[in-house]
Amino acid sequence: MIFAASETTLDGRVVAVHASENRLIVEQEKSRKRFNIPLNPKTKLKADKETGLAAKEKIVITDFKPGQRVKIIYTLGPTVVEVRLRRQKNAPPTDGAPPDVKKPRAVVPER
Repeated sequence: MIFAASETTLDGRVVAVHASENRLIVEQEKSRKRFNIPLNPKTKLKADKETGLAAKEKIVITDFKPGQRVKIIYTLGPTVVEVRLRRQKNAPPTDGAPPDVKKPRAVVPER
């Protein structure tokens, strides 16, 4: 018998997009720790309603921008199942980036 892998979530903000390496750097909202999020061909890229990407038929990694709130769903292993752009809390519909986001510092050395 095969069991489905348990899914875990990570809520945070995009710090950097490394499209050539197919990965995101995300800062967790609660702990402020930064995580390397490697995407694979099966990773679903989605957006909540009332975001700038909601109407887009096919979302690609370069659509995500620093400062946007995202929810990462992954299985232990880790395999990233889904990256979802989240609507800003108590804010009108936007592209997901708050107006006061500062430019991110270097996160990890490039390999």
